[in-house]
Amino acid sequence: MSMIFTGPPAVGKSTLAPAVAAALGRPFVDLDVAITARSGLAPGAFFAAHGEPAFRALEASVLLEALETPGVVVAAGGGTLLDRNLRHEVAEKALLVGLQAPLDVLAARAAGGARPLLGDDPATQRLRLESLLDGRSRAYSEVHTTVDVGETADIDSISARLEALLLRDPLLVPAGERSYLVDFTRGEASASTDRIAERGPSQVVVVTDSHVARAQKKYLSSIFGPLAVPQTVVTLAPGEINKTLSAVAAIWDSALGAQCDRDTIVVAFGGGVVGDLAGFAAATLLRGVSVVQLPTSLLAMVDSSVGGKTGFDHGGGKNLIGAFHPPAAVVADVATLATLPKREWRAGFAEMVKIALTSDAALFEALENTAFTEDFDLRPLLRRAVAAKMRVVRDDPEERGFRAVLNFGHTFGHALESHGAFGRWLHGEAVALGCLVELESGIRAGVTPGALLPRTEALLARIGLPTAIDPQDREQALRHLGHDKKRRGGKVTLPRVVALGEATLERIPLGNLDFLAK
Repeated sequence: MSMIFTGPPAVGKSTLAPAVAAALGRPFVDLDVAITARSGLAPGAFFAAHGEPAFRALEASVLLEALETPGVVVAAGGGTLLDRNLRHEVAEKALLVGLQAPLDVLAARAAGGARPLLGDDPATQRLRLESLLDGRSRAYSEVHTTVDVGETADIDSISARLEALLLRDPLLVPAGERSYLVDFTRGEASASTDRIAERGPSQVVVVTDSHVARAQKKYLSSIFGPLAVPQTVVTLAPGEINKTLSAVAAIWDSALGAQCDRDTIVVAFGGGVVGDLAGFAAATLLRGVSVVQLPTSLLAMVDSSVGGKTGFDHGGGKNLIGAFHPPAAVVADVATLATLPKREWRAGFAEMVKIALTSDAALFEALENTAFTEDFDLRPLLRRAVAAKMRVVRDDPEERGFRAVLNFGHTFGHALESHGAFGRWLHGEAVALGCLVELESGIRAGVTPGALLPRTEALLARIGLPTAIDPQDREQALRHLGHDKKRRGGKVTLPRVVALGEATLERIPLGNLDFLAK
């Protein structure tokens, strides 16, 4: 994996990056030098002669070319990654390292130098630099890690830290100042410990359920034993049927009883129900404290732990009360799946099939070629599925538009769960059936390729998920569609798969959803 150093002017990218590259034995590219070699003009001269848009286009081209060298370390310009599309593209190809230093330090380093956006007048450079930092705060926050270089920098310790991060190969979910990383591990309790400890919590409120607490007792101890902060454990009753306000209140009561403060971290250690409940409790405690998601079910790893959706069920329907509250970190340790009941393990793949159908054709094909045994390392598939979801979430964090594509299979699936009183079908089983029903309706509407239905049925059957539903259950489930939380103005946004790995959205009046019936 390559590495890109970014940050404001005068922070020291061109000094620190080559030193780290040398320490790690990696090739190095200074983007300014590469731009000069490509254009025949120094960056400042090219900027002055051709303007900023032409300079940014050249800069992006040179950067993408540099990343073709495996393992390269790049010192980027202060504005290289301001374009969000470029920033998000390279964040999937390279580790983004953001350098930062106090404003006074940056101003002192910049003084006397000619910088295109700061000018060469010391009297105004500081003001321009301060304004520049404010305007670029989102871009400088969407990085895998931040290094505060200050007056000096310890090259050896910084290099060791970055090398360890490269080995982790975490997935960045860009969300401005609320950006976070997703780690994919196997039997590494210390990874979860480290992700919690690096947040500097005053105390930890651990939320789990009785099944997970019993099955993962030793692993829980391995994570939280080394943390030298006060800890409160809240053990909830398991299952979707217990995803209620009273469960949230139990978390609130325990946290407040332990005198939680704004530096308290809520840790969700369990499946999707635990993650949603803990996330909502964290979103509302003291008007918001951090939550770290440690999912222990495949469904939670693939879907619910990433994206920031939290909440609980209401008598009127599933997830009708909730909030968007992105996690501070996510660690998906697939070793915890070893104690998962086989039925729940299989159910987790439904969300993977869903994201493949709507967003990643290659993932669908990879699933078709997978032998679904419990001993295979599913981290590559898991990471790809989460990356596909991440791309949707980063562009629409609060589901005001295209993020609704992630609800494919859920309009009917949630109705089916409600019909079954949240106990007859697991969420993944209901989603699997929902995918088939909604594919079928898309085929009847002439928007979905007919061949996708038998392919999806075959894949779900091979995984061990249900592919058939009793006509009476299907008819009765439709009665719950009027309570769908995604409705707006009497209409529901329904995702339509128009090709493998590609979906669009259609607004449909609630009264017209009877087409989901057989």
